[in-house]
Amino acid sequence: IQPKDLEAFLGEIKSIHEDVRPLNTHIIQVDTQVHAPMHFGEWDRIPTTLEAEGRGGTNFQPAFDWAEDHNPSCLIYLTDLYARDPVPPSYPTLWVSTTAKKEGPFGRTIHLKI
Repeated sequence: IQPKDLEAFLGEIKSIHEDVRPLNTHIIQVDTQVHAPMHFGEWDRIPTTLEAEGRGGTNFQPAFDWAEDHNPSCLIYLTDLYARDPVPPSYPTLWVSTTAKKEGPFGRTIHLKI
């Protein structure tokens, strides 16, 4: 993804965190592995900027493997959807895609115009 995509993704994460106030919000960056995991509690503030980590090829599976270890109630994956399909998890998944007309491999997909 491009820097403008990362900025838009962070804006969406902040909005969700501030509107919904989940008990736990985890932000991870993933290419072929998980980078820079961050945890925020219900009333913590999400940063206004985020440095891109990794930047290699993309594989969705490491994010789902990492999430399994943290017992999520759902996963929101912000992506351009260009990667190999992961194994579907037991929890709900929402794909937020910057790629028009491309759908996530399972769960629900919404499109984010940047």
